[in-house]
Amino acid sequence: MIKNRKLIYLSLLSALGIVLGLFESVIPLPVAIPGARLGLSNIVVLVTIVAIGYKEGFFVSIFKTIILALVTGAVSSFFFSLGGALLSSLAMIIAHKFLRKYYQRTWDPLKKNFLT
Repeated sequence: MIKNRKLIYLSLLSALGIVLGLFESVIPLPVAIPGARLGLSNIVVLVTIVAIGYKEGFFVSIFKTIILALVTGAVSSFFFSLGGALLSSLAMIIAHKFLRKYYQRTWDPLKKNFLT
Protein backbone atom coordinates (compact mmCIF):
# COMPACT_ATOMS: atom_id res chain seq x y z
CA MET A 1 0.00 0.00 0.00
CA ILE A 2 2.78 2.43 0.89
CA LYS A 3 4.64 1.68 -2.37
CA ASN A 4 1.53 2.47 -4.40
CA ARG A 5 0.96 5.70 -2.49
CA LYS A 6 4.59 6.69 -2.96
CA LEU A 7 4.36 6.01 -6.70
CA ILE A 8 1.19 8.10 -6.94
CA TYR A 9 2.82 11.01 -5.11
CA LEU A 10 5.91 10.81 -7.31
CA SER A 11 3.83 10.82 -10.48
CA LEU A 12 1.76 13.76 -9.25
CA LEU A 13 4.87 15.71 -8.30
CA SER A 14 6.47 14.91 -11.65
CA ALA A 15 3.36 16.08 -13.48
CA LEU A 16 3.31 19.29 -11.45
CA GLY A 17 6.98 19.85 -12.24
CA ILE A 18 6.32 19.37 -15.95
CA VAL A 19 3.40 21.82 -15.90
CA LEU A 20 5.49 24.41 -14.04
CA GLY A 21 8.35 23.86 -16.49
CA LEU A 22 6.05 24.43 -19.46
CA PHE A 23 4.64 27.52 -17.80
CA GLU A 24 8.07 29.01 -17.15
CA SER A 25 9.22 28.32 -20.71
CA VAL A 26 6.44 30.63 -21.93
CA ILE A 27 7.40 33.51 -19.62
CA PRO A 28 9.82 35.90 -21.37
CA LEU A 29 12.80 36.97 -19.29
CA PRO A 30 14.53 40.34 -19.74
CA VAL A 31 17.90 38.56 -19.67
CA ALA A 32 19.79 38.06 -22.93
CA ILE A 33 21.07 34.64 -21.91
CA PRO A 34 19.66 31.87 -24.11
CA GLY A 35 18.03 29.11 -22.11
CA ALA A 36 17.79 31.12 -18.88
CA ARG A 37 14.71 30.26 -16.86
CA LEU A 38 13.26 31.08 -13.48
CA GLY A 39 13.47 27.54 -12.12
CA LEU A 40 9.90 27.28 -10.83
CA SER A 41 9.81 23.54 -11.38
CA ASN A 42 12.71 23.11 -8.96
CA ILE A 43 10.23 23.87 -6.17
CA VAL A 44 8.66 20.49 -6.87
CA VAL A 45 12.06 18.78 -6.72
CA LEU A 46 12.78 20.47 -3.38
CA VAL A 47 9.45 19.33 -1.93
CA THR A 48 10.16 15.80 -3.17
CA ILE A 49 13.62 15.78 -1.57
CA VAL A 50 12.33 17.03 1.76
CA ALA A 51 9.08 15.07 1.95
CA ILE A 52 9.95 11.74 0.31
CA GLY A 53 13.69 11.27 -0.13
CA TYR A 54 16.89 11.95 -2.04
CA LYS A 55 16.63 9.20 -4.66
CA GLU A 56 13.07 10.19 -5.43
CA GLY A 57 14.11 13.84 -5.80
CA PHE A 58 16.72 12.83 -8.37
CA PHE A 59 14.13 10.70 -10.16
CA VAL A 60 11.63 13.58 -10.36
CA SER A 61 14.34 15.96 -11.56
CA ILE A 62 15.62 13.67 -14.31
CA PHE A 63 12.14 12.59 -15.41
CA LYS A 64 10.97 16.21 -15.54
CA THR A 65 13.98 17.20 -17.64
CA ILE A 66 13.54 14.37 -20.15
CA ILE A 67 9.81 14.96 -20.62
CA LEU A 68 10.24 18.74 -20.92
CA ALA A 69 12.93 18.29 -23.57
CA LEU A 70 10.63 16.03 -25.57
CA VAL A 71 7.52 18.19 -25.15
CA THR A 72 9.10 21.57 -25.86
CA GLY A 73 11.22 20.27 -28.72
CA ALA A 74 14.44 21.62 -27.19
CA VAL A 75 16.32 18.38 -27.65
CA SER A 76 19.52 20.25 -28.56
CA SER A 77 19.66 21.88 -25.12
CA PHE A 78 18.80 18.64 -23.33
CA PHE A 79 22.32 18.05 -22.04
CA PHE A 80 22.56 21.55 -20.57
CA SER A 81 19.18 21.08 -18.91
CA LEU A 82 20.14 17.67 -17.57
CA GLY A 83 23.42 18.97 -16.18
CA GLY A 84 21.66 21.91 -14.54
CA ALA A 85 18.97 19.65 -13.09
CA LEU A 86 21.50 17.23 -11.63
CA LEU A 87 23.66 20.00 -10.15
CA SER A 88 20.69 21.86 -8.68
CA SER A 89 19.34 18.61 -7.19
CA LEU A 90 22.74 17.88 -5.70
CA ALA A 91 22.89 21.39 -4.23
CA MET A 92 19.41 20.96 -2.73
CA ILE A 93 20.36 17.62 -1.20
CA ILE A 94 23.55 19.02 0.33
CA ALA A 95 21.67 22.03 1.69
CA HIS A 96 18.99 19.74 3.11
CA LYS A 97 21.57 17.55 4.85
CA PHE A 98 23.34 20.49 6.48
CA LEU A 99 20.31 22.69 7.26
CA ARG A 100 17.84 19.98 8.28
CA LYS A 101 18.29 20.59 12.00
CA TYR A 102 17.13 24.20 11.69
CA TYR A 103 13.74 23.52 10.12
CA GLN A 104 12.97 19.96 11.14
CA ARG A 105 9.84 20.86 13.12
CA THR A 106 8.40 22.86 10.22
CA TRP A 107 8.46 20.00 7.70
CA ASP A 108 7.55 17.13 10.03
CA PRO A 109 3.76 17.35 9.47
CA LEU A 110 4.27 17.39 5.69
CA LYS A 111 6.55 14.37 5.76
CA LYS A 112 4.18 12.41 8.00
CA ASN A 113 1.15 13.16 5.79
CA PHE A 114 2.91 12.14 2.58
CA LEU A 115 3.58 8.52 3.39
CA THR A 116 1.00 7.57 6.02
